[in-house]
Formats: sequence, structure tokens, C-alpha cells
Amino acid sequence: MRIVKFGGTSISTVNRIKNVRKIIRNSAEKSQIIVVISALGGVTNQLIASIEQALRGDLEWQKTVGTLIKRHYDVLKETINFDFQEEAKIRLDYQFNLIESFLKEVSQSKNCSPALSDKIISIGEYLSVSLMVAGLQTIGLKAIPINATELIQTDDNYGEARVDFPVSNKKIKNKFKDWGEGLIPVVTGFIGSTCEGNITTLGRNGSDYTATILGAALNAEQVEIWSDTDGILTADPAILTDAVSLPQITFGEAEALAQVGAGILHPRTIEPLYRSGVPAVIKNTFQPEFTGTYVKPDSKDTTQTAKIVTSLPNTSMLSIEVKDPETLPKVSESLLNIFAQSEILPLLVSNCSHSHSLNIVIRNQQMSKALDLLYYEFKLELDTGSIKKVKVEKDTSVVSIIGQNIHENPTRPKKLIDLLKKQKMKIFASSNGYFQHISSVAIETPRTLKALSVLHKDIILPESEKELNLLVKDGTIKQ
Repeated sequence: MRIVKFGGTSISTVNRIKNVRKIIRNSAEKSQIIVVISALGGVTNQLIASIEQALRGDLEWQKTVGTLIKRHYDVLKETINFDFQEEAKIRLDYQFNLIESFLKEVSQSKNCSPALSDKIISIGEYLSVSLMVAGLQTIGLKAIPINATELIQTDDNYGEARVDFPVSNKKIKNKFKDWGEGLIPVVTGFIGSTCEGNITTLGRNGSDYTATILGAALNAEQVEIWSDTDGILTADPAILTDAVSLPQITFGEAEALAQVGAGILHPRTIEPLYRSGVPAVIKNTFQPEFTGTYVKPDSKDTTQTAKIVTSLPNTSMLSIEVKDPETLPKVSESLLNIFAQSEILPLLVSNCSHSHSLNIVIRNQQMSKALDLLYYEFKLELDTGSIKKVKVEKDTSVVSIIGQNIHENPTRPKKLIDLLKKQKMKIFASSNGYFQHISSVAIETPRTLKALSVLHKDIILPESEKELNLLVKDGTIKQ
């Protein structure tokens, strides 16, 4: 069995939807499959916009919903045979009635609880599953819709719900234990539910996570994540045109990539794969013959190759200077524990011995919360105790190089810093080993592109040359 997941860009137009149906048909001929589908490209953003409009009392939300209705009905007419349109239309009408009812409630009350927000946002997946099931039936496949709320149980942390794996794994196994041959389940990505049955969402790009949860629970042959790039590349191809596809990476490297904000993977996508050992493949919907990137369990190989360079903008650095350097480890440990409990994710952490300071880089949107926690939890230390000064450096970017056990080579972080200093870049902080498989620096945001280009050219491509040579032109891997 394989889990086959398609993101929003893969099904954003009529032609793309038809292309995905061909991929599904080809996959179903080779193996039993479960399909996981995201909302059509851009729909989740439109649903979020409609909530914001309704909260303002702005009737523009009605136009936004009207645009969504027209788009989905256009897809219905252009991709689905008449025989299957009626049932799909009933499903679409039901969901659109829900959207309008929910948004009227938001508009009248000028309030939208996190639970109601998740109900509204999740509808994008229900709509796309309805269209895909009817579309697969149109080309002669036996497809049925499956609501992921029946499969994945979570807590009530709406927007970023945490999965209860023991309960979810049991539900998934029970659902698919006697699955009919040739029957294709099409599952809503991105969605779960609490034990009370309230709809939750797993975070943006959460359909990847849905796919790996299913794959791990069912001990699938592999999980296929279909996107709009040739697998995982040495850099973001939208930024660096000389980025090239990697034939394979490890779970640890993929997790590292998600940790530093690369949008190609949901941050928790790899967790279920780690536990189960089920591999994944990242493939390109628009070049289905290309092998893509094979994501496999961590290797025992001690080779330390830098494979990927990536950046995360819109960050700020919190710098805490202590009076006595001996108190720095204690302050660092305490603050990081507090941040972890409040789900503030540091992207870079460094203890600077010569300035007796702790530097923590986090996303801009989390800085206000971080400062509130600091001033509340460390009030005595700030007033009369061990903390001398607190400073926030704004408009930073975290630039990282990623590779298995990369931080174990002491010469690499020095080379990274030396290359950037040679370009006269100001380095606010560097971190080597806070995250396994990652070496990072915080620099001025305007210099990010230059930093990526230099590191890609002088570290990534030379070190990855041997592995990149495994990939031949037709997308296969040399044995």
C-alpha cells in the first residue's frame, strides 16, 4: 500500500486536476493506494480572508464566498461527467451552506473562536475531496470520500492541533483493515477532530502530515508527497536558479529542513516516519516521470555532507546580557524551557562567552510573547539580579546549511562565517549543533540573497557533487 498526497498547487486548475487523476490512475494500477488531498490552490487563504472580512463587518466576505462557489462549480462542469455531477453538487452545496452560515455568525457577533475558525478553514479540503472523488469516478475508478475526522484524533489546540497517536493509529487500522481491492479512498488532508468530535486543523501544509500519519499507522510501502518542484533541491529554486534536485536525504535532514522554516514540508511531517521507518518520496506533479527525492531513515554513515542551504526571513534576535558569566548557562536553560512550554520555537541559539550574553532568534510574530514571558518570569533577575541588559535586534534572517551530522565537523561553521565575513556581512549570532544536522547564522535581512548565493556556490554544490552525480538526466538514480 502507498499513500499518495497532492497539495493545493497540484490541483489549482482544471488541467492540473486532470493531470493528477492520471497520476492516481497510474499509481492505482501498480499498488493499492490511499489518496490525501489539500484544498484547491489558494482556497485556504480565501477562507481566512473571508473570516477577516466578516470580523470587520465587511460584506466583502459574500463576494469572496461567491468567487469560491463559482470556481468549484466551474471545475465540476469541466472535469466531471454529467452522471457524477449531481452527487458532487449536493456535497458542494452542503459545504457552501455551512460556510455562509458560519460567516454570518462571525459577521453578526464580530467574533470568531479558534474552534469556529478551524471549522471554516477545513471546508476547503471537503470541497476538493468531493470534486476529486467524482473526477476519479468519471475516469472509471472506484473512489469514495473519507473524512479525516474519523481517523485522526487531536487535542483542542485549534490551528496547530497535536495528534493523539495511540488513538489515531487504532482508528486508522480499523478503518482500513478490510479495504476492498481496487477501491480508492480519498482523504481530507489537514484535518482532525477532538475526542468530543470538534474539527481541528494540523497547521498550514498539514496535508503532508496527514499523509505520513496514515502511512506510519498502516506500515505503508512509502508515502508519496506530490508538489510543484523536482523533489527537494539544494536551495529554493525560486531564489537560486542553479539549485539542483537531491536524489535522497535522511529523515533527520528533512526534519531539519522543516525546523528552519522551509515551506516544502510541514514541521511535524517526519515525526510519524521516524517512529515507523516508512520512507517518503517528494515528487513533481508536473514531471511525474522524474524520480524526485527519496526520504529514508537516518544513515549510519559518518560522512558529513552539506546538502542544502535555506533561509528564514522575518525574524528578530533577543539578546540577554548577564552580569556574571557563570549564571549564563542557568539563565539559558531556564528561558529555553519556558519558551518550549509556550511553544515558542527558537531558530538559532548561541551563548556568547565574550559578551556574557544569550542570543535567541525567533519569528517576528512570536517576539512580543517572548518578551512578555521574559519580563514576567525573570522579573527579579531583571530588577536586581543576574540580568544586566535585554536587547532586540530586528529585521534579521536566519541562513542555514543542512546535512547529516554537519555540526560535528568543526571546520564547516568557521568556513560558513569566514565566507560571509569576506562579503562584509554583519553576523549577529551563529549556532552550530542546537538543531542536529543544522549550522546557522543570523544576518541582516537585505544581505540574505547574497549569503545564500555564496554558501550555495562555495559549500553546498562542491560538497554535494558526489551525491548529485547519482542522478542522471531522466530522473533515475544510478545503482
